[in-house]
Amino acid sequence: MYMQIIKRLHYLNLDTALGAVIMSLFVSEIFHIPINWASVAALFLSVLLIYTFDHYQDAAIDNSKVNSSRLEFYSLNRRRLRVAILILVVCLTLSLFFIPFEVFYNGIILSAAVGFYFVLLKLLPTSFIFFKEFMVAVIYVLGVFLPAYTLGHLQVNSQLICIYLIVLILAVLNLLVFSIYDMESDKISRQPNITNLLGFSHYLLLGISFSMVNYFLIWSAYADILDSAQRIVLTLMTSVLVVLLILVHTRFRDKELIRVAGEFVFVLPVVLL
Repeated sequence: MYMQIIKRLHYLNLDTALGAVIMSLFVSEIFHIPINWASVAALFLSVLLIYTFDHYQDAAIDNSKVNSSRLEFYSLNRRRLRVAILILVVCLTLSLFFIPFEVFYNGIILSAAVGFYFVLLKLLPTSFIFFKEFMVAVIYVLGVFLPAYTLGHLQVNSQLICIYLIVLILAVLNLLVFSIYDMESDKISRQPNITNLLGFSHYLLLGISFSMVNYFLIWSAYADILDSAQRIVLTLMTSVLVVLLILVHTRFRDKELIRVAGEFVFVLPVVLL
């Protein structure tokens, strides 16, 4: 019963949106910048809307080729999800009246970038799967950093770049974990998948290489703005994703637990908020 509830919450992208909010608050804590509730709500609704619309579009392409339980859920609940998307648009619009103008302005720029990304996905050939996965991570992390960067008037320096890269690598590692879960369904539907394209050994080498870079950045002098507890939490987050990369291929490849665990990683910083 509990797993069914967790799966439903995951299908609705609530874990993804919650993780984005917690990571955004964590970033603001690192730079000692308070964020108002409206900015947090707008971020939650934006992530929820983007991911829900993306999966809705995927499920709408061809119902006969729905091979994952998530897309099957979206295919079976198209009318309800259409209403949910409209409600999200209305709620997000209302929240914009309460956020600082600087956050609104930068949010519009980021929204335009997201719109451009969706258009680009229609134009690029499937061979650009690496570009697609990387852009998902880049846009996600930009949204996470947007409130703190805007409200704190942060300068782009080595500290900011280092913290951004740490969170970006975490997002990329999470997407690599997701690719394991999707590899079988993508193979059936002939969709590009990083794991299938690289082969598991090269894919694992890529993931471990990213994690090694992250360990170095977390404990480097460039991240001296981090306190010991924050370094430990970021190290733990990286380690959990590495463990998933190594183990899930053989033990949990066909379970929803993979995706849930990957998203749960971004909730871990809540212990420091």
